[in-house]
Amino acid sequence: MSLTIRKLPEVDALLKIGAKKASLVADGVLAKVRVKLGFEAL
Repeated sequence: MSLTIRKLPEVDALLKIGAKKASLVADGVLAKVRVKLGFEAL
């Protein structure tokens, strides 16, 4: 059995952490883009 399969729960946990971080960054960037395009006010 490969190391990745044995460590699947750990890999999933790390991926979830990364997804949360990426989501926070993306939300900030999208908010700035919406403001620049005039869709939302600060």
